[in-house]
Amino acid sequence: PLQPGYTVKFCATNIHGVPYQTDDYSIKWRITNTDKAAVAANQLRGEFYPSDEGPFRGESLSYRGVHFVEAFVVRKRDHCLMGNSEPFYGVIE
Repeated sequence: PLQPGYTVKFCATNIHGVPYQTDDYSIKWRITNTDKAAVAANQLRGEFYPSDEGPFRGESLSYRGVHFVEAFVVRKRDHCLMGNSEPFYGVIE
């Protein structure tokens, strides 16, 4: 379990662990919060968000619960979905 008040930085990589080159691809992130604290703050989310820089996305840990992050790799030249990650689950105390 992670403590609230910190930030987690995610990086979209290929199957070899190499970060995607954002000259050719854009990375979209789906961030989903759960639990009563996120509901009370109207922050369940679930929308798509852009990367902060290159293939990276930082998320602050604010609400108790099990939350998850997914990455979607989109080829820029034709907006084709090239792949997506399995959900990454984090538990916030």
